[in-house]
Amino acid sequence: MNIPLRKFDNNINLCICIHNHSVAKHKELSEYFRGYTYFQCFRTTYMTNQLDIVFAETIDDGLLKHGDNYDHILFVAAGVRLYDSDIINDVVQEIRSKPDYLAMAHMLDWTWQDRWWELHEQFVLINAKTWRDIKRPYFGGWKNGEKDLPIIERSKENYHDNYVPLWAKDSGERKVQKYACPGSNFLNEGYKNGCNFYTWPKTIRNKHTYYYPETNSELMWSTLQTKTINQINYNTLNYNQKRFVGELLKGVQDQVWATNSEDMQLYNRGELFETVILPASGFKFLDVYKSRVLNTNGKIIMYDWNGKSLNWIKHIYTSKATEIEDLINSYSDWKDLIWFGIDNKQIIVDGKLNPSFVASFESTLSFFGGPDLFWNYVKQFRESDIKFIEADIIYESDKLYKYFNGRTLFHISNIFATDWLVGYHGLPKTKLLFSNFVSGTLKAGDIKITGNSPMGDFRALF
Repeated sequence: MNIPLRKFDNNINLCICIHNHSVAKHKELSEYFRGYTYFQCFRTTYMTNQLDIVFAETIDDGLLKHGDNYDHILFVAAGVRLYDSDIINDVVQEIRSKPDYLAMAHMLDWTWQDRWWELHEQFVLINAKTWRDIKRPYFGGWKNGEKDLPIIERSKENYHDNYVPLWAKDSGERKVQKYACPGSNFLNEGYKNGCNFYTWPKTIRNKHTYYYPETNSELMWSTLQTKTINQINYNTLNYNQKRFVGELLKGVQDQVWATNSEDMQLYNRGELFETVILPASGFKFLDVYKSRVLNTNGKIIMYDWNGKSLNWIKHIYTSKATEIEDLINSYSDWKDLIWFGIDNKQIIVDGKLNPSFVASFESTLSFFGGPDLFWNYVKQFRESDIKFIEADIIYESDKLYKYFNGRTLFHISNIFATDWLVGYHGLPKTKLLFSNFVSGTLKAGDIKITGNSPMGDFRALF
């Protein structure tokens, strides 16, 4: 959406370490989710001058391999999805506001089950500098035992259930207790040395999720391979896994983007083109006029694999509306319209535009220089020579070759860098599909390709 990114100076020496959950034993599924989570984490690298992403088998393996090279390590388990890359700025804010921390994590209170406490492995921040200072305690996995442990004081309130407190701290008292869970040794040694542990605040909790590849592993892998699952097997999945599988199998064919979640610039760098080819998504197509991409009498080809998306842009093209409310209310399939956000509801609520969409649209107006310029670009669009083509460039980009005329700008937006595509095919196959698209397209004419590669970097690609 071209919203200015919050950026931080990584003078704190932070890295991200992608690891497997300590009891994840399914090799193929672990490898799949390692690529999926790497794809998710790579986007955060644009938030700073330098942010390394490293790998390890477990948290303890990561501390041994990388604990001397970095002062703060964010351990992200394979299977994590980041809803918002800006989460890394929230993590940095926590680091800077809590210099006394040894770890931040989802802290789980299992004392009611006689298992003491757990630092859940999915998303753990460790102060490696402090870890080195207190003689490098191991994190630890699942292991039953009993010993003298701190009595941990905690909030009465929970984020959910009865074991996820808002905060937890050392009471200063100890007693013999049973333990079993990952992170228990880290907690014990940290409290012995006067260190503090913090639970993740809601700002960070809301921006990531975890798909638990260590459970229901064979079923999850089978579903990813066959792209099918029966109701009985579906019912055995946990809540997060059901959401993941449901999203993958449902697909995105009913999604019609009313605004863009990705960068709206076409990146022509001042060059003029005889033909501009771009997807039917949001209002990105107006950058043809803002950036002055098209030669006089040039032609615009708008493509999409989703006929509903093409119909939305056709509606904008043929409508005379000059207010966003009128444009949306006059569209018969307005219920299909979505925009960037987490679990957004319908675009019209109680007869009015959803405030979340309004905020998104205002960002679009700002990118195009305000309402007057925006609607002027819409007017130019309505007066242009436009052709609408239903085509899936992932598998059949050759359907567009016949429309290449002279110097052509082929904009692919983030089509090869979506959560759904990487989730559906896995990162290696997604990269192969992208490579095949590029090699075939460049042979077909005098083409410049702009957009996102599968790893999310946005630029003039070729």
